[in-house]
Amino acid sequence: MRVAGCDPDSKAITIFVVDNNGHDDTLVDRLRLEAKGQRAEDRFLGLVHQMQELLPNSILRGCNFIWVERPFVGPNRKAAIDLGMVVGALRYAIDRLGVPHTLVDPSTWKSAMLGTNRVSKEDIKAWAIARYGLPDNLVQDVYDSSVIAAFGLMRLTSGSTKRTLS
Repeated sequence: MRVAGCDPDSKAITIFVVDNNGHDDTLVDRLRLEAKGQRAEDRFLGLVHQMQELLPNSILRGCNFIWVERPFVGPNRKAAIDLGMVVGALRYAIDRLGVPHTLVDPSTWKSAMLGTNRVSKEDIKAWAIARYGLPDNLVQDVYDSSVIAAFGLMRLTSGSTKRTLS
């Protein structure tokens, strides 16, 4: 069973793929799409271009299911809109691959995998390093997407892939 966890933001999309091969989950691969530019509009177009170019032949092709982190809506409306655009474009690209996918709230995957939704970035990093043997010098999004992928694998193997998450 192969699943991916995606952690998108307005500057990058981080994807982490795990497979359990019938037993313990292992890292298959990870991919990070990054866009440069001062303005969110420029970065958005860069991310869209990379999605169009890279995702059709990427590690996502063999996935049974993909979980995408739901955008966090804080006090900065423009940032929320920019992130919403990236998530929408990502979901469209995944849909074109024909892979089932859904959104997952950060509080849902954190609670399920770490026991509480009030965890620090260091807690997430430590969990990911212990689980997948990752180096400790990666960007935080890699650790986040690894926990999202592990959450997705747990949900998929338990038979709970409710669309209500989206």
